Amino acid sequence: MNSHPIPSANIYQQFALLFSTRQGRLSDCTAAALIVPLALVALGCPLWAGVDYPAVLGSSALVWTDGAGQVIGTGGRGGTPFIRISALGPMGTPADDYFRWISVSPKLTATVTGPGELRFWWRCDTSSIPGDANVLGSCSFSKDTTETGLAGGSAAVWNEFVAVLPAGQHSFKWTSYYSGHSYPPDPFYPLGLWVALSGPILDLDEVSWTPAVVSPFVQWAATSGLTGSSAFATADPDADGLNNLIEYAFGLNPSIPGSRQLPGPLLAGNSMAVAFTAPSGVAGITYGAEWSGTLELGDWTAVPDTGTAPAHNFAVPVVVGQSRYLRLKVTLASP
Repeated sequence: MNSHPIPSANIYQQFALLFSTRQGRLSDCTAAALIVPLALVALGCPLWAGVDYPAVLGSSALVWTDGAGQVIGTGGRGGTPFIRISALGPMGTPADDYFRWISVSPKLTATVTGPGELRFWWRCDTSSIPGDANVLGSCSFSKDTTETGLAGGSAAVWNEFVAVLPAGQHSFKWTSYYSGHSYPPDPFYPLGLWVALSGPILDLDEVSWTPAVVSPFVQWAATSGLTGSSAFATADPDADGLNNLIEYAFGLNPSIPGSRQLPGPLLAGNSMAVAFTAPSGVAGITYGAEWSGTLELGDWTAVPDTGTAPAHNFAVPVVVGQSRYLRLKVTLASP
């Protein structure tokens, strides 16, 4: 025999309130509606599947994949509508006695493609959870495989969460978790519906995603499979003497050693020239050239580009009996 009390006569009123705020269990709502549709009309059973999360949260960049949130008309930041994810309400768990231990974790999930910055405002109300060491209730947010607890309290205050994410596909999950008491409400006991009498309430508002400005070079490095320090412009992952910036500027493969297909000099009359066409798809690069007669550090003079982009042509006069050295320069523009 358990020591937990049987629900009092006012459980019907409690059930009405909890049912109207229960999130994300459309099957419970549908099953009960087949039997007691008039009662559900009176209780205001929400249609969770029809929630327009981007419109409510202002987060059109995110793809919402699973909805367990209900629209609350006012009370968000600035008095606007917001989304509530609550573990309160009917569990849809049949049982034969007046007490049952249940666990439930309604959630809201979304995906987005990085890189970029995710921001959202949240509050977690855990005031209804009793002071019982065996009763657990919490709110959390997960990005990819990393879960972060969202601290709750009796005075739920709006808090901002910010996460900077790298390139690639990312998944998010907001969860309201409860493990504890459940009772069958008296009027609906024959239906086998159970109610969580306490649980955390997670509110979510103003979700925003700001894509990061990514340079063409960074995109090329990612597409080429370069990661970490190997993706730096000065890195030489294939150890062929050409760093990533040079390989990118001239359309080479940064993972294949010996792909040194650089433009070479030509002698034409009394000039030495280097002419080439920038590879298609290369952007954010400034091509230049300099010449020297001594190779001394301070003895380099810029050579004008007489070509028309994407073609480039750099030429210096050749004088009999004098040395001429010509070098190409590439500069990566800031994103």
